[in-house]
Amino acid sequence: SPGSHEGRAPVLWMDVVSTDPGLERWELLAHMPCSLAFCDRLLLLAGPSVVDHLWCVAELFAWLAMGGSVEDVDVECVGDTEAERQAVVAAFDAFHVMWATASSIEVRRRIVRAIELAPLQHVNDVVHAYLPRVREAARRAAEEGGTPAADSGGEASAAAPKSGDSAAGAS
Repeated sequence: SPGSHEGRAPVLWMDVVSTDPGLERWELLAHMPCSLAFCDRLLLLAGPSVVDHLWCVAELFAWLAMGGSVEDVDVECVGDTEAERQAVVAAFDAFHVMWATASSIEVRRRIVRAIELAPLQHVNDVVHAYLPRVREAARRAAEEGGTPAADSGGEASAAAPKSGDSAAGAS
């Protein structure tokens, strides 16, 4: 609500549009934890392939590693039909990090190196921790007859910077 943001509109940082376009993909990866640390909430647009992307898995992992909680994640299930929504739930339920892919060898190498600091099962457990929120979003979308996010055809995450903080890329 507007009153909860100290009289100003909420600010949204979207990793896709709020980052420096001059940086290489692996450089953006290095900035991700710091960007997330400045945020109060995370918006997850969850489609069936979101956990297939190692970058998205790294964002979910970094969110919790930087002090965020699953309760502070707003999940929108991307899918118009019950089958599409259940595919999203199934993707989170069956997730294993070894099946996630990256856009380049360099990005994969760097994400894997960062994730190696945690036991493999811990990474899987972190992604599975989002499953109740994803199930709730799928149920809510079924009641509403689909989601506006389904019109975008994609999956993404966005974060709201913490009140009073300003982070690079925040608008």
